[in-house]
Parts: sequence; C-alpha cells; structure tokens
Amino acid sequence: MERMYTINEICKELSVARRTVHHWIATKELKAFHLGGKRLTRVWEQDLGKFIQRGGQHDRLKPKKLGRGAAKDGRPAPGGRRTANR
Repeated sequence: MERMYTINEICKELSVARRTVHHWIATKELKAFHLGGKRLTRVWEQDLGKFIQRGGQHDRLKPKKLGRGAAKDGRPAPGGRRTANR
C-alpha cells in the first residue's frame, strides 16, 4: 500500500514552512486530499514524488516573504510606516 504524507512530514522533507505547503496545495501545484473533513490533509507518496520531479520545491513557487505590514507589491504600509524585509 502506498504511503501518505502529512503536511508536517512534507515540511521536514523539503525544508519549507507549513504556509508554503498549503500555498502549493491551494494553487494545485501539489495534489492533496482531506480525511475526515478539512482538518486532516494528506498527500500520496506518488503525488509528492511527481511534484519534486517537476521542480516544485524551487523558489519560483514559494510565496514571497514580505515585511510585517507591507503591501503585497512591496510598498510600505499605509501611514508611512516602513518595515524591513528579512
């Protein structure tokens, strides 16, 4: 029987944050399914392998990190408060 991976296992395997894995699932880059409602998300081993072969763990698929309070396009937050991107 084929193995199922949890979100945490994928995070450890690919050295990425949970948010990144959820982003890949939401954008359909990584195929996943839910057990028992929406709380238990799993990925089949075969689907994870295909994702990695396509180069799915590269930076181009990771969401951009923005400084706290920054707009999505990188502009400072309203009110002139600037934040550092780290």
